[in-house]
Amino acid sequence: DGCDDHDLILGDSCYFGAQMRSLPLTLGALALLSIVPGRAFAQKRETQAWSALFVTVKDPSPDAAKTGFSGWFDLHARRGPSSTTTIIRPGVGYRLSTLTSLWAGYAYVGTYADGKPNTYEHRAWQQAIFAGNIGPLSLQLRPRLEERFRAG
Repeated sequence: DGCDDHDLILGDSCYFGAQMRSLPLTLGALALLSIVPGRAFAQKRETQAWSALFVTVKDPSPDAAKTGFSGWFDLHARRGPSSTTTIIRPGVGYRLSTLTSLWAGYAYVGTYADGKPNTYEHRAWQQAIFAGNIGPLSLQLRPRLEERFRAG
């Protein structure tokens, strides 16, 4: 295909070329910097448990292999020290190519606080997903915008 092992491959095109050869060195330097001791600040210690289920359904027809509509659903349960939050997020998307898709949907977010009134949010959301590969590494960028509507 003419692409180097370190190229970012998007469709039939190669990007970055020789610049990507320095990626392992850059990542290594960042990893070393992250373990260098710095000034410590007091923090409130908190433990949470998160669980999630993600489902994506693509149109199974052969004509929709690269483009077409898809369905999205994710479900979250998060338990913190004083509350439980649930998120139910269905949506619909359209694949523009094997690398790019656009999505929109609705999210229900309920927070059930221990000893306090519960809160409920309704959210409209939109996101784009951009995917690609750098050698054997698969990458995905997923910017999302949410509009929040709170009850009470």
